[in-house]
Amino acid sequence: ASQSFHRGFNINWQFALAMGSIDLESTKHLNIESGLKQIISLNGQVELYYQYRINRRWFAYTNWQGEIRYWQQQKQQDNVSFQLASSTQIEHQLALGIGLNF
Repeated sequence: ASQSFHRGFNINWQFALAMGSIDLESTKHLNIESGLKQIISLNGQVELYYQYRINRRWFAYTNWQGEIRYWQQQKQQDNVSFQLASSTQIEHQLALGIGLNF
């Protein structure tokens, strides 16, 4: 991942992959099949950032940020196929602002 807010134009990005299993202690109330305990999660983010220095104290900035999240639970018993309960979420953010340096 990279993160920078220097003067001028910046491109920041990050990517994450996670795999794991869910284990609930309260199995008396929730009965989850053993094949549904495995999950996979992907997360990607990109940001376009521009900063303009007005003078020594003040600066103006704008940025656009897009993020994609995806996750699935495993249905197959072969520990390879992730095919149940897929979820995709895409977010966009746009910001304009003015800042002050101390």
